[in-house]
Amino acid sequence: IAVDLGVGRSTLRLSGTLAGDQEFSVSRGTVVGGALAGRIRLEMTGGIAGDRTLGVTVDQRLTLRTLEGP
Repeated sequence: IAVDLGVGRSTLRLSGTLAGDQEFSVSRGTVVGGALAGRIRLEMTGGIAGDRTLGVTVDQRLTLRTLEGP
């Protein structure tokens, strides 16, 4: 992905996996829960990175649950 971050043109490369599920309540007409998990790797060259490559790896775990309420 080519982007211009205001300090020069950069190239981003994304890789990894994400998987998840979502629970929908037909009676309530809304999503009541879900989960997402995975690892994403981002590598950036150019721009603020100059002639080097900056790399970031993110491990993500997210769980959502709708609370009962008024």
